[in-house]
Amino acid sequence: MSALYKFLIGLILLGVLGSFGLYFNMIPAGSIDGAEAKLRISANQALDETGAEWASLRLDGQKAILSGTAPSLQALEEAKTAIQKSQGAGGVLLGGITSIDASNVKIAEPQAEQPVTTADAPEKAPPAEIISPYIWSASWEGPGAALFLAGYVPDETSREKILNAATTFFPDGIVDEMQIAKGAPFEAWVDAAILQLQALAKLDHGQVEASNRVFRLSGQAVSAQSKTAIEQQLAQFTKGGLAILAIEAPQNPDVSLDLSARIDRCQKEFDAYLAQNKVSFTYGSAEIAPASTPVLERLVQIARDCDGMIIQIISHSDNDGEEAALLRLTQMRAEAVRKFFLERGLNQDMVQAQGVGFARPTADNSTAAGRAKNRRIEIRVFAP
Repeated sequence: MSALYKFLIGLILLGVLGSFGLYFNMIPAGSIDGAEAKLRISANQALDETGAEWASLRLDGQKAILSGTAPSLQALEEAKTAIQKSQGAGGVLLGGITSIDASNVKIAEPQAEQPVTTADAPEKAPPAEIISPYIWSASWEGPGAALFLAGYVPDETSREKILNAATTFFPDGIVDEMQIAKGAPFEAWVDAAILQLQALAKLDHGQVEASNRVFRLSGQAVSAQSKTAIEQQLAQFTKGGLAILAIEAPQNPDVSLDLSARIDRCQKEFDAYLAQNKVSFTYGSAEIAPASTPVLERLVQIARDCDGMIIQIISHSDNDGEEAALLRLTQMRAEAVRKFFLERGLNQDMVQAQGVGFARPTADNSTAAGRAKNRRIEIRVFAP
């Protein structure tokens, strides 16, 4: 080893020893314990200034040992930084804290955010309870009498649906005493009520009584055939456990005694429905417009309840065209409707078709609105 190299090493060792001498000269009388106490005081002051009241500190030489429960990880890091800078930059040569042990520090679990409330905020109303028993009723004394409705309906929209259906089935008037009570017993409750009204309209008189999930239809059928038709109509609904039937049929009925009343009732039902609904055709042809299929399906349902009667389908036109051509066109349209009825199983001997052209207008043919009204399908009911 060269003399120069040995000389440099000696200077380095002398510097290190000199640093130790300077460091220990700063320790107050009393030795190393005084230096540790000074570091502890500085570190605690730094913690107080940071607001780390949660922290507990002890020293092992120049090593700081923290314990306690920090409110957050960020709070812990801020405390460690404050301790590190509390007395010098740290290290053997420069003095201060050399390391920090935070293994005994716990981090508090984050608390769920609480909803902001104010004195002015309205209290949330508790959910409305479903009324029980949820009752509803419809009673009818027969042709010429008004339908009487009472009980609960889920909402205003449901009320309107029931009233619209009732107006179709019972053209002699409606007495509405229904009340709104939210929370129907089951999802299809309104549809079930309308189905019961449709069945009630086929009786000579009767009533529907509903309580929660059960509907009870009772009354007097106009004939044994009508009783059977009603029972078949409600068969699927009854299988669901939601309907009870108590329909009486006349014993050995004399059809001639009630035929006139039955014809009158069927005629009123056809008239009421066609007053609100129209059978339309493709322009200039006898092809039934697709939108009219549901209308014809409903007319078929009405016709099925008119057993033992002649159903005459009459087609009318406006006066826009030659008389002979319009007469042929209306006859073809009436035949198209008759074919629809027969395809749905009606007796061909009981369904007739007649086209009358523009011979029987109901409105002024000089206006577009009047001509539209004159282009129509009419149904008449007769005794055989």
